[in-house]
Amino acid sequence: AAPEVHPADIVVQGRLDTTDIADLEHRRPRARAVGWSLEVLAPVSHAVALEEMRRADGLLLLAMARGVLTSKLFEYLSTGKPILAVTLEGGALWRLGARVPQLFLLDSRRSTRTQEVLSAFLEAAAAGRSFPVPEELTDAAGERTFLRHIGVLP
Repeated sequence: AAPEVHPADIVVQGRLDTTDIADLEHRRPRARAVGWSLEVLAPVSHAVALEEMRRADGLLLLAMARGVLTSKLFEYLSTGKPILAVTLEGGALWRLGARVPQLFLLDSRRSTRTQEVLSAFLEAAAAGRSFPVPEELTDAAGERTFLRHIGVLP
């Protein structure tokens, strides 16, 4: 039997260059063919963006750097929303995702498990599932780590 495809409205918002926009336009017919809408919106203020993230059912994170955790990840984690993270297997985000149930990981270079991961992400988003921020990733934990590194805390 063919895998079930969940309808989704995909909204991409922010500063995109002409290559990004062309790529999204190229993908729009494929999205439409499976019942998804794909909308590209202009950038908004950081405060408005944070509010939009909190209203979303799920979030998409594209992170191709192997050794860096982008600040966008921490903004997304704080929403409690499911996060579909397209990244490099074995990279920092991938390793973190193995411990954080909020992250649904897709390898940007291979398509293994894509349908399984995408279905799990869409089901969590449709169900309004909320995830607690892992203690080690909270602002308080970051503050303690910083204070230990500068010698204020033991």
